[in-house]
Order: sequence, then C-alpha cells, then structure tokens
Amino acid sequence: MFIRQMKASNSGRFFLAAEFEKKVAAFDASTGEKLGEYDTKLDFGGDRLCMTDSGKLFAAAAYGRFGITLYEVESGKALWNTKEVKQIQRLYFSADDKVLYAITASSVLYTISLEDGSIISTEKGVEKIFPHSEHEIRMDHKGRLTWAGAVVASQKSLMSFCFGGEMVYSSVFQGGLRCHSLVGEELWTAENEPGSHYTDICYVEKHDSIACLGYRFAERSERSAFFLDVYSAETGEKRYSLDLDEGCEFVFTEGGEKLIGSTGNVVTIGKDSCTIEENVYEDFDKKREEE
Repeated sequence: MFIRQMKASNSGRFFLAAEFEKKVAAFDASTGEKLGEYDTKLDFGGDRLCMTDSGKLFAAAAYGRFGITLYEVESGKALWNTKEVKQIQRLYFSADDKVLYAITASSVLYTISLEDGSIISTEKGVEKIFPHSEHEIRMDHKGRLTWAGAVVASQKSLMSFCFGGEMVYSSVFQGGLRCHSLVGEELWTAENEPGSHYTDICYVEKHDSIACLGYRFAERSERSAFFLDVYSAETGEKRYSLDLDEGCEFVFTEGGEKLIGSTGNVVTIGKDSCTIEENVYEDFDKKREEE
C-alpha cells in the first residue's frame, strides 16, 4: 500500500491507513496486527476516515455522491450508507463510540446514528472537533476554540488542538504552541523553529508531555520536511526534537506514546528521548508500485 491518509481512533489504540482513495487497512497499534484491508467509498481530501475505540467499526466518506459508509472491521461488510450529507470534510466518532460526527465544507456538524445512518441533529458554524468524554473541544467557523463555556480566539489560523492534564493545547499556522486553562486563561506559549508549524499535536499522559508533528514549509536545505518536537505539558519547555523520515503521512497512536509514519517506521516517544523502529509495517510501500 502507498499510504496517503492515516487516522487513529480517539484513544489511539487502533488506526486506519489508506491509499489515495478507496483502499483502506485497519491496524491494532499496540500489536501491529493488520485487522483487515477493504475497498471503500473513500475519496481523497479532507479528513474522511475514523475508527471506533472498540476496534469494531470504521467509517469512510466521499465529498460527492457516495456519502458516508459505516463498515464492520472484522468482516469488511458495509453496515449502511447515507447520501443525505454532502460535501463532507471531516469524520469523527464520539468519545463513547455511540454516534458519528460529520462536518461539511459549509461548517455544518451532523450527528449521525450508528444504528442506521439517520441524522440525529445538525449544528451550524463548526469546523473541527476534538472528541472527549468530559471536555470536548470545538473550533468554530471564525477560528475560535470553545469548550465548557470558554472561548479562545487566535490571531492566526488554528492547525491542531487537544485536551490533556486539565489543560487545552493548540498550534497555529506559521507559529508555535499555546496552553490554556479550562477557563480559557493563557498559561504559556512556545515558539517553534522559523519557517515551520505544527500540523498535529497530542497530549502524552504517561510523560505529561505534548508531542508535536512539525512541517517545514520554508527553505529547509538538507533537512527533512517533517520533525517531532516534545514539550513539557506543564511549563512549555522543549524537551527534545527529532527529524523524521520522508514519509508523507503520520499518526499519533497509543495515547501519543507512538508516532507511526507512512513508510512503516514507528517512533516511541519517551519523556527525554525517543526510539525508532524501522519497517514495522512492511506492507507500507515507500513508493508507488508503478514507480
């Protein structure tokens, strides 16, 4: 498989890896076991994959006429398909695995039943969600983060956000990292290297750290495009950095303790250093077959 999309379940226990479109594989991140490979209705773009924390279900969507399909992991069977929701950009399962969230290009959030794919409710003005049982975070169409009554604005576009250790963390376009309390008070900020930003961040409970996947968009000479920075979640002090391989996709798994790349390499994130295992996922091709 030439991997172009990756998505973990909310806890990071399981993850999906997909080609440009249609072909999707499911994995157990703790064992590396491949749970199945499927032909789906997935098309490229957006964030149109998600998997339950139970490891039993996954959903894939297309922007246009194919809508959303819910699949059973064990059998690969399509349980239902709905075409009521169009222009889908993002999919998430709720933290309790009870409903599916779909967000459209026009910033409308649909809450969808897992029983039959029917629409339970709609809400306008939602761009992204970080599912959590107690502190679900949302980014609205104005680029503000909202949770539990708190509203936090940003002068730059938000890239990623997460909750952990009773605090909310976020990264911004062409900028660094921010930490806010649950009432919305800014506690600290951390600057990243010039010419880069963090495309994905994850709270690592085991080490009380924030792991940040960085991308160098400016001139980088001989350095890799992607890198990993790890910070203290309490103080924002940077603990260490690592240049990553030339994979095009990465996903945090197992509560942020592992970062899996589309080349099949796995980074295990420690408190003060990390280790790298190469070619753990051997069927992740580094190049397209026809190349």
